[in-house]
Amino acid sequence: MKAANWWWAPGETSKPVPDAPFWDMTTYWGNKAAWTLLYGGLGALAGFAVVAATGLPVVVVLALAVIGAAIVSLDPDSKLARAARQ
Repeated sequence: MKAANWWWAPGETSKPVPDAPFWDMTTYWGNKAAWTLLYGGLGALAGFAVVAATGLPVVVVLALAVIGAAIVSLDPDSKLARAARQ
């Protein structure tokens, strides 16, 4: 976060980059958890739709939820890496 100039230390009056999606470790992990839960839930809903439409086993719901959560859990990492490279 320091390389991307997103780090906002306690006591600073304003964030270095106002539109940064997170600015300390608490908001980083919170952002990561929120997106993981959201897309894991969407993956589960997609799994229920697939199971209802095709009659596949219910394990498909779990598989799609895990895949959705795993993919999106890497998003905050890629945003931070991209900002640090710039």
